[in-house]
Amino acid sequence: MVVGERKGKTQKKVYFWVLTFLFFFLILCINVFCMFFAYIYICLCISSKGVSKGAGKGGMAAVQMLNDAVRNDNIQFAKELLQSGTNACPMGAKQETALHIACSNNSIECCALLLKFECSVAVQNVNGDTALHLCGKVGAYECAEALIRAGASKIVKNNSSETPCELAKNELIHIPNPNQNFQRTLELLS
Repeated sequence: MVVGERKGKTQKKVYFWVLTFLFFFLILCINVFCMFFAYIYICLCISSKGVSKGAGKGGMAAVQMLNDAVRNDNIQFAKELLQSGTNACPMGAKQETALHIACSNNSIECCALLLKFECSVAVQNVNGDTALHLCGKVGAYECAEALIRAGASKIVKNNSSETPCELAKNELIHIPNPNQNFQRTLELLS
């Protein structure tokens, strides 16, 4: 009887470990399955025609990827998306374009790339700020210079009735030791 009880306990332990293994294997398979279909979905979004009016090739998924690439200063991926037909200038969250993001991050490379693909310099976000306003806000001199060469207006006002220059002056008040680029940006916007 003792041998039979021991055999039963051993079988229970084996069943427990087999079931545990199968459970974790099932979870792993589900994760791989989900990742595979997410990858397929993203590939289809990039290669299909635009889902949203003005989004260009790949629809809003491609727009979000472009905005993320610009936000992370991933110029190579942004260039690939733009070359594949993604519109350079659709609005994302907060009605901002990739150009707004590039200027907020003071990324002259992304700014120049977006301007090359004809992203509009006149688009205003929910605050009424153009990309030039954001250059003034962060002291992005080279971006501001590129925007002005591309035709950005120095006199357009945001929702607070500020021109890019006035916004830069108001930001300058809050910065104890502004760098030289900030001063040069302010002079450029004047």
